Amino acid sequence: MNKNIFLVGFMGSGKTSIGSLLAQKLNYNFIDTDEEIEKQSKLSITDLFKEKGEQFFREREKEVLQQILVNESTTVIATGGGMPCFYENMEKMLREGVVIYLKCSPEEIAKRVLVKNSRPLLNAKGNMLGHIQEMLSVRENIYSKAHFTTDVSDRQTQEVLNNIYDWWQKQKI
Repeated sequence: MNKNIFLVGFMGSGKTSIGSLLAQKLNYNFIDTDEEIEKQSKLSITDLFKEKGEQFFREREKEVLQQILVNESTTVIATGGGMPCFYENMEKMLREGVVIYLKCSPEEIAKRVLVKNSRPLLNAKGNMLGHIQEMLSVRENIYSKAHFTTDVSDRQTQEVLNNIYDWWQKQKI
């Protein structure tokens, strides 16, 4: 199999951590789209949002996805949490690769992102859990189109990794 594997899910669901480990296990390359955007723009995601706005960031995501679709194979790609939700990116990923949804409860996401307070879309004052629930309810319909979904809420990284790997081994892609 030489298809790309796209990991989708809400911020804090573990796409980067699990993606890099999955890439090692499959002997694939690994790309984190947020890191790629930071490298190309020479700005952090937080600064990009502050200085250029969300629309600019979403356009960079679309460009990076297109570069990946043209230039990469046998690569695990950790996408930004919103990437699948704009510019028909999810449909492109579904068509050109295999999409895995790392599903995580709003409560677990809140716990995880509190540790890293560098999430521009969650820096709104007030009820973070409510904000996560609201955003997740909108994105869930898109994420759930994935070829495979695994719940990551109360599971150890190794258990999630093994679950994805076992599913991947059974595919005839």
